[in-house]
Formats: sequence, structure tokens, C-alpha cells
Amino acid sequence: MMSSALGAPFRTPLPTAKLRQRQTAAVVGAAIILGVLLLFILQVQVADFPASLPSLTVAAAPRSRWSVTSTLPRGAWCDALMRDPRPADAECKPRTPDNCPAGVAPRFFSQYGQDHWLYTQHFRHLARPGVFVDLATNHPVYISNTYFLESCLGWSGLCVEPNSAYHERIVAWRSCELTPLCVAREAKTVEFIEAGGLSGIADTNKNVGGRGAWQAGVATAPRRNITCAPLSAMLHRRGITEVDFMSLDIEGAEPEALQSIDWGAVTIKVIALEDEAADHGPRRFLEARGYRAIRYRPRTKELMMLHPSVVLGKPT
Repeated sequence: MMSSALGAPFRTPLPTAKLRQRQTAAVVGAAIILGVLLLFILQVQVADFPASLPSLTVAAAPRSRWSVTSTLPRGAWCDALMRDPRPADAECKPRTPDNCPAGVAPRFFSQYGQDHWLYTQHFRHLARPGVFVDLATNHPVYISNTYFLESCLGWSGLCVEPNSAYHERIVAWRSCELTPLCVAREAKTVEFIEAGGLSGIADTNKNVGGRGAWQAGVATAPRRNITCAPLSAMLHRRGITEVDFMSLDIEGAEPEALQSIDWGAVTIKVIALEDEAADHGPRRFLEARGYRAIRYRPRTKELMMLHPSVVLGKPT
């Protein structure tokens, strides 16, 4: 017998080889137990996670809590962006909720600076969370006119997007209520072209037969039949009578969307609009209702249409 430094006796140590064998066996045994536990946890998680998101209808779409803050975490980049507002540019056009890569100052999201202008010129002074309609949403983040409003300012919104290619990411990355329909004067079924950002109703899609290189594949893109409904019905179902901002860009179907609104039942304060129609139909339609146009981006067709009640820089 030998004594330890504290005086307590202990047995003569095992030979080094046997000691190492026992240590190795103990480590292997612990690893096996840990592996079994991890496998059990993963099996439980996989069993609980749906294989795919359920198909959505107006009745089944997740409902937002209007005029309250977003249910998703606020972007960590929001404060920096609001201190130093920068529109998307060649250095960074954010494509994910993380905004720009590390080391690059955060940017706004819109393709033509719509969200940057809306915030710096008007909505930064709004003392409450607003309500938006995004028609159509397309990608939930990339060149979105409403993602900043939702993520940083806590706005609630209606995301109208019939292209099923975007639904899973909209549900995952946005807190807006997804309505997977197109918009028309009356409820009907139409043929819809699914061509990414150039998607739209076949009968009115302005990109079919377009001469631009980016329009070349639209005419031969996949098509399917989808359901349309009036925007008034979508708003009425949710009890919405006031919309702070509507983004309107549906590749040629804007006139029918505007005609589907009951203008006596809802006030839409600011509308982002592309003034591309040869007859300026959508613009003239709104101007006939008292809206005034602001060409916020010189030498482009991008407009902000302001309701007669709106005083720029003093939102209510």
C-alpha cells in the first residue's frame, strides 16, 4: 500500500497499458450513449417538423394582428440603417433577412429606392405601426418595397402573391398575411404565367412579346390556372378601412386591380406605381380620385401617388 499526499492510502496503480485500455473503453462507452441520445432527439425533431408547408387559401392564410408590432424578431441592422439610411446599390442589394454581408453598411431593399424615400421623406415621422398592402409581394426580401416597414417599423400587412414559388419563403421570412390569389374586378379563374419577377395574368402580362432581353422567356414560361378576387373583398374580410402604403406592381394588371377597390370603403394614403402604360391609365385613374403624383426618382417612370389627405412628411 502507498499513501497519497493527504495521507489516505490507495492501491498500487495499475500497469499503464491496462489503465489506458480502461480509459479508452470508458470514452467509447460515453460516445455510444451520447450518439444514441442525439439520434433520439433528431428523430423527435424530424417527426415533429412538417415535410412541406400546407397549401394556403384566403381562409387558411395566417392572420396578422393589425396595427401591432411584427411577430418576427426585429432586424439587428435596423437601428444602424435608420441612423444612416442608404438605398440598395451595386455594393449591396439585400437578399436575406440578415441584410448586407458583415463589414458592409446595411441597405434598404427596394429596387428603385422606394422604401428609402418613403422612410426618409414621410414615414419616419409616423408615431404608430402602419398597415401596408404588397401587390404583388414576389420575393419576400429582395427588392421588396415593404420588408423594411415590417421588419424595422413593426408594420402589419397583406402580402398578395399568387406565384407558389415564393410562398414558403414568405411564410418563413415575413409576418404579413399571405393571400395566394391574384386580384381582379370579380372572382374568377385566369391563366397565370409563372416567370419569377415577370409573373402575371396571361391576358394582361406586359412582358409577353416584350423586346427586352429579360422578357425573352416569359411567353414560354410555365402557366397554370389560379383564382382571382377583388382587393376590396380581401380588405373587407380583415376589417381594413385604412392602408398607409400600397405597393402596386403586377406587370400590366394594375388597371383591373385599381377597379377592384371600393374607394368609398377604404382610404389608401400612399401608392407606389410604375407609370409605364402608354395611356397612363393607372395614374389618370388615381388622379381622377384626387391623388397627386410625385416623381421621386428623376428620369424614371417610378411614382408615389399621394391621397388628397396626405401632407408629405406629416403622416397621421
